[in-house]
Amino acid sequence: MPTASVSVVHVRTQRRVRWVRCGLAAIWLVSGLAKVTHPDHLAMASTAEAMHLHVGLLKTAVFSMASFEVALGLLLACRWRVDLCSRVSMLFAATLLVAWAVAEPLRGNCGCMGTLVKLGPSLKLGLILVLFAGSYWTALRTSRAVA
Repeated sequence: MPTASVSVVHVRTQRRVRWVRCGLAAIWLVSGLAKVTHPDHLAMASTAEAMHLHVGLLKTAVFSMASFEVALGLLLACRWRVDLCSRVSMLFAATLLVAWAVAEPLRGNCGCMGTLVKLGPSLKLGLILVLFAGSYWTALRTSRAVA
């Protein structure tokens, strides 16, 4: 009898992992595609410009970040090494949290969702924390057993 209950719990956990993985993939894809479609607008609105970075360097950074987000979203959507992708997603969300912490005192745009959605400071923080928590939870549930 315990074997049947363990397998039911495992199936439910796998379903939850699937839903969280799909949600993470959707957020990363939307965020990355929003930045790829209008990198110039994001570069001008970004706080990094207020920090006196060269515009060419800023555009390159925005495009690289957006491409990374799209790739991460596609890899999560395709279920490629979900354990690794969820850890990378968690680290990238932590990087966005640092960018938010730097940008917020300057009242700037951290560039979390490109120019697609105008998010207030609390919504930006909430989105980043959801990405971090979802990535962390997925990483815990999909970690491979070390023999």
